[in-house]
Amino acid sequence: MTDFPRDRRSASDESMPEGTPEGANDRRFEELLRGLVGAHAGAARFRATELEAERLLGDGLRIADAVRRAARRGEASRPDPADCAHLARIVERLNELTNATRTGASALALREAWLRGDLARTADLACELFAGLDREWSPPAHAYAALALRRRMRGRSGSGGSDAGEAAPAEALIHPERLADEIASRIEAGLAAEPGGRVGARPPSRGTASPAAEAEEDLPEPLVLAPSLAGCESEVAIRIRSDAIAAPILRHRASGELWIFTTRLGGPFEVAAAREADDEWWAASPLGYASYLTALAQALERKRIAIVMLGAEDGTRS
Repeated sequence: MTDFPRDRRSASDESMPEGTPEGANDRRFEELLRGLVGAHAGAARFRATELEAERLLGDGLRIADAVRRAARRGEASRPDPADCAHLARIVERLNELTNATRTGASALALREAWLRGDLARTADLACELFAGLDREWSPPAHAYAALALRRRMRGRSGSGGSDAGEAAPAEALIHPERLADEIASRIEAGLAAEPGGRVGARPPSRGTASPAAEAEEDLPEPLVLAPSLAGCESEVAIRIRSDAIAAPILRHRASGELWIFTTRLGGPFEVAAAREADDEWWAASPLGYASYLTALAQALERKRIAIVMLGAEDGTRS
């Protein structure tokens, strides 16, 4: 959707100045489309607003589709101010729904249970507040926390770059010793929810509430784990037996993720790794996956951290 303004100019006038009213409408419409996606995700998280969020998303996408079809016909007049205003109202309504739910009675009860440390009640209330959570189900034998073996880093572009000396993002493989250090630190500290996660995120607000007041309205953020190594989208993960987790384990039906409302999850932990990596990145890497895994296993052994090798026959990579 966000590529639309370029399609519009190519269909009518490649040299359309960005400073023209049409160019301003293009930029505003593209910005609103991004806002629509984010605002919909916020409102669709909650049971009370899920259906209304889907309806409003459909309204917004129909506007976008009408604008796109006009562009394909070579019409230079759209998106126009009316299109932008209509989309802005939809985004605003979605954010209003999210804010109203976050400050409602169910959200207040959830925050109070969380602050009391009543994890069972917190789980029950989370299932009432959030869409698509299962409380009564049979969890898998293990839960997995993904480990990123490659990290985005800024580098200097070579002679083939768009601009000489321009910084370009690239993926770099983390040294096995460094990854083992990170794993040891996480195991020692215990697993916790990521700060600023998507569940407790606040939508944009026109209000003038202080940061302290807004913090009081924050929702507890669950620790999100995967039900399998394959679900981590990583070859290596920290894993824990489900029966060692004291807090209730909720299942998010749409994603299959495991949600655990706890301040910090203790062990015992171990490391799980895929025996083989079916990934083009590893095929092109000067250091093969088998060599990397051997070095990581040796580094973990020196720290007395167990590592378990899993394959497709274990049902984790299928």
